[in-house]
Formats: sequence, C-alpha cells, structure tokens
Amino acid sequence: MDPIEEEAAIAEERASQRPMMTPDVLDEPISELCDKPAVSVPVGATIGDAVRTMQEKDIGSVLVVDGDALVGIVTERDALKKVVGKDVAVLETAVTEFMTPDPETLQPGDSLIYLMNKMHVGGFRHVPIVDPSGKPLHVLSLRAVLRYLIEQFGSRVVNIPPDPFRGERREGSG
Repeated sequence: MDPIEEEAAIAEERASQRPMMTPDVLDEPISELCDKPAVSVPVGATIGDAVRTMQEKDIGSVLVVDGDALVGIVTERDALKKVVGKDVAVLETAVTEFMTPDPETLQPGDSLIYLMNKMHVGGFRHVPIVDPSGKPLHVLSLRAVLRYLIEQFGSRVVNIPPDPFRGERREGSG
C-alpha cells in the first residue's frame, strides 16, 4: 500500500470511529443533566449565609426560597459585583437585597435547546429547574451544559494533544 492509500485508510478508519453529535441531542430533556438537587437558603437569610453556602458546597449559585416557593437566585457573579469590596457589614444584609427576584425557570421535561436559548438570550449562567408547581428541584449551570455536550463527543474532545497544531499545513489539508 503506498503512503497516500495508507493515509486515506487511516482517515477513513478515524472517521468511522468518530462519534457524530446530531442536532437531535438538543431535543433531549434537561432532566438528563439534572444530577444534583438544588441548594437553597431561606428568604430570611443574609447574603453572608448565601455566600458561605456557595463556598461550602463549591457551587456557583443558591436559590432563595420562601417555604417551597422559589423567590430568587444569588449567583457568584452577584457576589462578585455586588458584595466583594463592600464593608464587611454588608454580609449581614438580607439576601433579598442582592438576589435576582423571580428568576426564569424551566422544567425537567423541557429540552436542552430551551435551556441553551435561555442562557444565551438572558445572559444566564445558572437556570433553576422547577416542578409544575414551581418547587425548585435543580439548578443547571453553563458548566453542566458544556460537560453534557462534551460527553456527546466522547474521546474526540477529551483525548486531544495539550497544544493545538500551529505548524505549516501541507498542501491540500484543511
């Protein structure tokens, strides 16, 4: 087999092994991504309580609830923009002063494409997932969406060289 035939055979074999993510994955229900329960603080909590909860749980947002009702969300972005750099006493301020009230939500049966649309159009990094009565169940983050999409590509994304090829391209390639 000459080198060109060998190269073509290798390329064909790689192409047949490459998983193909189709647009159908965008129609999957977001319940596929919901692996952790929502973390919340009560409406009477302080912003300090919310920040400590995010730190302890190593998460990027907490929901603010009044009983079973979702009333707001506080994110790491809120903490960075509204809390950091303020007087330490601000940590004792009511979480309601810093939260985003009545956040947009989705339900577990809604599709991934709706989640991605909400995140893109609204500029959200976190979207609460609620049951039909509005009770918070989960929070999906941009990181969770990215992880899910990368899983669809399998080893194609995970097993790449540490640095991109920046050398001279051979004639006829890409």
